[in-house]
Formats: sequence, C-alpha cells, structure tokens
Amino acid sequence: DQARQEVLLRIQAETHDAVGGNAGLPNLSGLALRTSMRNQWPCTVQALKPLGGAVRVELLLSAHTRLSSRVTRESVEFLNLKPGQALLALCKATAVTMGVVVEPVQGCCVLQGTVTRASRARAGGEVAMTLASGLHVVGFTPPGVVLKAGSQAMARLDEAAVVLAVTQ
Repeated sequence: DQARQEVLLRIQAETHDAVGGNAGLPNLSGLALRTSMRNQWPCTVQALKPLGGAVRVELLLSAHTRLSSRVTRESVEFLNLKPGQALLALCKATAVTMGVVVEPVQGCCVLQGTVTRASRARAGGEVAMTLASGLHVVGFTPPGVVLKAGSQAMARLDEAAVVLAVTQ
C-alpha cells in the first residue's frame, strides 16, 4: 500500500498537457515506474454503462475516435470514474491484432490508421500505426498478414485488455 501511494503521489507530480488537450494526465515515462504497456492513450470518459457484474467505460480518444474498457464496479468506485474525466488508457501491444481489415467482434474496439512501421515477419509481425488524431497504436499481425508503411490498417483489441490509469 505504501509503494502504491508513493507511485500515485509521483503521478500527481508528473503531469503534462497531453495530445487532445487533456490536462493533468500522468506522464508515466517520467516516473521510475516502467511498464510493458506500449499503447498509452490520453482520453476522456464519455459514459459508464453497467454490463452484468462489470462496467463498460466508453472513452473518447479524439473527436472522432472512441475506445472502451471493461472494468469491475469496484474499479469504477476505486478510480472514482465519472463522465468528462481525463485519464490514460493503456493496452499491451500483444493484445492488439492488426490487419488490412479486421472484423468487428462484440466486446472489442476497432481503430483505423496509417501504418508507420511494420516488420516483414510472415509468422506475424509487430506493426505501429498512427490514428487521425496523431495517437499511436502498436500491435501484431496474425501469421500470413504483412502490412507496409504508408498503407491503411485496422487494429482490434478486446475492451477487457484496456487498463485505466488516473491521477488522484
């Protein structure tokens, strides 16, 4: 608990004006905390929707880009989530499937952008793309799918893989 409190205090001290004008979002790179979460997106809570024993947190990445996260009710209370709140959404690159076209699946988010970097691995390679808002997404293609820099692509991620971080 003490270590958690120290990290939260440092997050409060290390804030910056992020892409999209969300002030007060944590600058995790400035902390001694390192994370394997390659995808870190500043966003705003748009709505909270009960979903069985969980809650779907609908997020706005930019004016035209939406994302959702599925969390427990306890997490909603612990993070004190409310519409209009600025926060940081995080997701491991390994939880993101990239392709020319990815089929929408219930409980998953789909993002579209332009490939900026792609490995040429036919067994499934790492891909980075930029959304229209300027935010970046890193993920992996399935075996046999090869994307090239400059091409349009889509990313699919399960909303349960989207982690939320807030300052106190």
